[in-house]
Amino acid sequence: MIVKRGASPRPINDDKWFENESNIGWLRISDIKNTFLERTSQYLSKLGSSKTIVVPSGELIMSICGTLGKIFINKINVGLPDSFVWLKSINDNYDKKFLMIILGNYNYEKKLGQPGSQLNLNSNLISEISINIPSLSEQQKIAKFFYLLDKQISLWERKLELYELFYKYYLNYIFNITKFIINKFSRIINIFDLINGKASEQMFTNNITNYKVISIGNFSPCSEYINDGNYINNNSILFDKKFIPKKDDLVMVLNDKTHKLDILGKVILIDANDSYYINQRTLIMRNKICDLNHIYYHYFKSNEFRRIIHKIAQIGNQSYVNFSDISNIKIQEFNSRNVKELKINNIIKKCLSNIMKIQKLLEEKLKFMRVTKKYYQRKMFI
Repeated sequence: MIVKRGASPRPINDDKWFENESNIGWLRISDIKNTFLERTSQYLSKLGSSKTIVVPSGELIMSICGTLGKIFINKINVGLPDSFVWLKSINDNYDKKFLMIILGNYNYEKKLGQPGSQLNLNSNLISEISINIPSLSEQQKIAKFFYLLDKQISLWERKLELYELFYKYYLNYIFNITKFIINKFSRIINIFDLINGKASEQMFTNNITNYKVISIGNFSPCSEYINDGNYINNNSILFDKKFIPKKDDLVMVLNDKTHKLDILGKVILIDANDSYYINQRTLIMRNKICDLNHIYYHYFKSNEFRRIIHKIAQIGNQSYVNFSDISNIKIQEFNSRNVKELKINNIIKKCLSNIMKIQKLLEEKLKFMRVTKKYYQRKMFI
């Protein structure tokens, strides 16, 4: 195998190197979505193609800077930047899909990475990699096995993306309708009793207790609880039952470590009594009008509410919203009467809740398949 490093035209942001009508792609790490490259975001002009290495379709390519060892097969002709190498086969005794699997499972950062401003490899280091190669027929069988695994994983990933789109569509459709039909808005503090969390890190323990911590890192963008292994020592003198949410309470996060605001203002629906304890910058929301937090759980993910959060957010090293700002947000007011009249409970249950159940099932399947793939990779190649 010949290892051939790419080359980049300079300066790289000059428009003369690119042409939308070209059939030669210009490779970027962001273009690599899976093990086969089918399109790129930019395409090279004739002049740009003359300043780089053009790799014909059906070849093995590997990243050597930043994201080390990301390997794939290109399905289009592509210009190769100097952050990639072309693994050019010199005989027919090797199955490219098999090589992609075995080389993709190699720990480049640990074994070959050269420290600097970012880890990188060079052509010589890659050329010296020693791997065990079985017969061609066995290579093809192994490649087919992992191809089928990857195909199933990709299928479930696409299904999950589709159901996420379904959920967002119906979520906003439902609450856009209720906004005009119910046409009743109240401040959050008039609908919920609010309990603001306080610092509880001194009570953190790795020992499993009855109380899992709810802190910034425990919120997922899709409003699910993430267990990070932190629990509360309920024998501590600092322990206060006031900060234990009840079943069906909502807990909102008031901080976000990123500027994307993916979790800011998101809520968790508590699934059991005496099971959680809130930390600072989180907020228990206990409905004092009626037992409809399961509706508000979805409502707080709607575009209507997310726009409000983005409007009042304070952006900095850590983005946040103030307790007073949250308290005074005007939101749709659902009560037993209007919910019953509009059959919102049935709509939520049959539509949004069922979609979420399917999403969770697909996530579990994906997790299982990924673990299965890693297991066989370790067994076969390590």
